[in-house]
Amino acid sequence: MNFDHPTSQNGIDMLMNDSRSLSDLELDTKASHEGSLCEYGDLIILDSISETKCRIFKMISIKTQQVYALKLFDAADENLMLHYLSESRFSEVNHPNIVRIEDSKKYLDLLALENEMNVRALVLEYCPNGDFYELVCERGPKLPEVIVRTYFHQILSAIEYLHAHQIAHLDIKLENILLDENYQAKLCDFDSARFFDEEIELKGTPYYRAPELKEGKCVNPAAADIYSLGIVLFLMISGGIHPHLEEDNLDDGTNLYSLLNKNQNKFWKKQNEMCESMKNKDPFSEDFKKLFMSMIEPNPEKRATLQDIKNSEWFNSEVLSSSQMTTIMQSLF
Repeated sequence: MNFDHPTSQNGIDMLMNDSRSLSDLELDTKASHEGSLCEYGDLIILDSISETKCRIFKMISIKTQQVYALKLFDAADENLMLHYLSESRFSEVNHPNIVRIEDSKKYLDLLALENEMNVRALVLEYCPNGDFYELVCERGPKLPEVIVRTYFHQILSAIEYLHAHQIAHLDIKLENILLDENYQAKLCDFDSARFFDEEIELKGTPYYRAPELKEGKCVNPAAADIYSLGIVLFLMISGGIHPHLEEDNLDDGTNLYSLLNKNQNKFWKKQNEMCESMKNKDPFSEDFKKLFMSMIEPNPEKRATLQDIKNSEWFNSEVLSSSQMTTIMQSLF
């Protein structure tokens, strides 16, 4: 992994401390890059994209005019270095619905950046249209079922590819699914991913994780991915309402997780009430309910498999082509 010298120490300070949100900055390599955060040889670091556990920046190569995402891991943070080591080993993953990790060796300026700033860096495919949390929970209106199903096909294809290569993602959630320039779904963030034969100590993300992950008893990581995928599907259908909040209760004292496992009629009634309050009436078809319940079966050995999902009635209903999706999503944004 490689980079060159920054234009100034001030540029480094800006890069690490800048808190601007992602802008619609026009890229013109013939114009000056005044306003960019930092320059490293061929690479211009333009703007901050994300400030979660890692800093992620928008970056352009002057030579190729290609835009990338630059993900920086603080080398002084032991946990972040573990995340880096985990994610970087999946650089050979190659699927149209998975964010691509670029060959960092071709960026001769990257090593200097890493050394200068005491970070480790990954150069990633850039997805300019946000993530599924924004799409499902913030943008509105609720996505039509045919769009949900089409996206679900794309995400399932990514998971099927990973499982065929003995890889479990283990952190499937709305925030880890991005939208590329053509509004296609792209699974990202592999710092929790594990090979099937590795010991799993992770507890997963609350409200998305399979119960065996939460309990530290996961021996079937593929089944754990199916559970999380079921939660993502529910959120897309409901317009952002979670199927359950684990042991947390709603304001009225209802525990959805308990209802889900002990009284499914009351569970679906309560879910319909919450969806109606968001003007999302009767979103749950019988075919959807059957598929969802099979995906979040508490016993991982009885949980739906990828093939079970692909054989389901709901999965095999209407989907849209890639070009249709691009046209429709452009009209929604």
